[in-house]
Amino acid sequence: MVVPSFLADCEECVDCKSEKSNMCATFPFSPLRTGMPRDGSSRLSTASGQRLHHFLNVSSFVEYTVLDVTHLVKVDPAD
Repeated sequence: MVVPSFLADCEECVDCKSEKSNMCATFPFSPLRTGMPRDGSSRLSTASGQRLHHFLNVSSFVEYTVLDVTHLVKVDPAD
C-alpha cells in the first residue's frame, strides 16, 4: 500500500538520507509546481484534451491520480 505525499523523497540525496530532514534536495518542495517533478508535464487532462494541473504534486482530491514515485510513501497495512 502507498500513500501520496507532497514532499518528495528520492532516497539518494544527502537530505533524504539524513534523519534530520525531510526536504529532498533533488526534488525540492514547490507549491507553485503544477506538473510532474522530473519534467513538468501533466498526465492528467479533460475529455477534450485540456491539461489539468497537479495540486501539490499529488492531486489527492480525486478518485484516480498519477504520481511520480518520489511522492509515494510505502506503508505496511498491518501497522
